[in-house]
Amino acid sequence: MFNGEIPIGVCVCHKCDNPGCVNPDHLFLGTHKENMEDKIKKGRHNCAKGEKNGMSKLKNDDVVKIKEMIGLGLKNHEIVKKFGYSHLSVSRIRHNKIWKHLQ
Repeated sequence: MFNGEIPIGVCVCHKCDNPGCVNPDHLFLGTHKENMEDKIKKGRHNCAKGEKNGMSKLKNDDVVKIKEMIGLGLKNHEIVKKFGYSHLSVSRIRHNKIWKHLQ
């Protein structure tokens, strides 16, 4: 309302990053990529990893054991049977798509 229309495909970004700030002078337009680059530049990109992420159902110790079992040549269905996690989760661990921070 303060600065006019927002074009399709453009984000409204915030200069001061104070969640309580409502100053329209602190708003600027940018692409999603620019907004993500701004977030990284300002040090706001550290996400909770592993079981520190509240959405995680897996436990760090289990993931380490799963990786060990993968290293021993066990198949996904054998690992799923032992831990009860989904086949997709085990597959994504196997292919280093998730839980990369654990060895």
